[in-house]
Amino acid sequence: MDAIRKQHALAKAHTTVELALQQWERGDAKGLVSEVFREWQRLMAAIRKQHALAASSEKTKTDILPSPSNC
Repeated sequence: MDAIRKQHALAKAHTTVELALQQWERGDAKGLVSEVFREWQRLMAAIRKQHALAASSEKTKTDILPSPSNC
C-alpha cells in the first residue's frame, strides 16, 4: 500500500512541476488552460479504461456463473 501512495505522490509532484513549466513556457493563462485540458484527457482515458475493465469483469461473471433461472 505504501508503494501505491509513494507512486501517487510522485505522479502528483511530477504533474505540479509540469504545470509550472507549462505556465512559464506559454504564459500563465495559456499554460493553465493547456494543462487543465491535458489532465482532463488523462482523467477521461482512465475512466474509460476503468469502465472497460468493469464491463469485462461483469461479462466474465455472467459467462461463468449460471443464471438464477437455470437453478
